[in-house]
Amino acid sequence: MELAKDYYVYCICFTGEMPWNLRLPIDVSGFQFLEQRALLLHAIAHGNAEDTPSCFLHISGSLHKALKIFQERGTLYSSWLVRWPKELVGVEKG
Repeated sequence: MELAKDYYVYCICFTGEMPWNLRLPIDVSGFQFLEQRALLLHAIAHGNAEDTPSCFLHISGSLHKALKIFQERGTLYSSWLVRWPKELVGVEKG
């Protein structure tokens, strides 16, 4: 069980989202600091509303925390839980 704790990350899919068709997060690599800040603050302030879900992927290294997010905000999420290794063999970080 210790291997799973350190090996995987978890994501609960939004309603209507499927594990084989995850949404793509916004590419903020070209954003200036204030643009990133505004996007983040908007997601924090309004990301739990059904009509303005956060554009960020909510991924956790803890299965317990991922399930807690689902429990707290169940109306935003489906019952699909996605799990994948933190690091993929043969894939370089870029």
